[in-house]
Amino acid sequence: MSEEPAPHRFVAALDSDIAARLVALGLSGPVLVVADATAIAAEAPAWASGFAAAGLPHRVILSGVDIETAAGDWDTRVVVAAGAAEAVAAARAAAAALGVPVVEP
Repeated sequence: MSEEPAPHRFVAALDSDIAARLVALGLSGPVLVVADATAIAAEAPAWASGFAAAGLPHRVILSGVDIETAAGDWDTRVVVAAGAAEAVAAARAAAAALGVPVVEP
């Protein structure tokens, strides 16, 4: 059996400019943001503005939910991790399962 290649991993600051950074990296949407509750409360409005300005559709999902099911009906092209270690691990797992790149802090 051959192993699936690991998705590319990128590191970027996850602030209101994240959408512009994704575009600069050559990544496109739809973007799935996997975050913990603290990150969502602090940053979701800024992410929404940034993604809208860059023309990238996005969806924010709380880490700990069934991410594959939540993202399965949506043609995710990149996963962004935001928050503590658990959210980053969940984002990495989702990206690997979906076969797309992950961007993490």
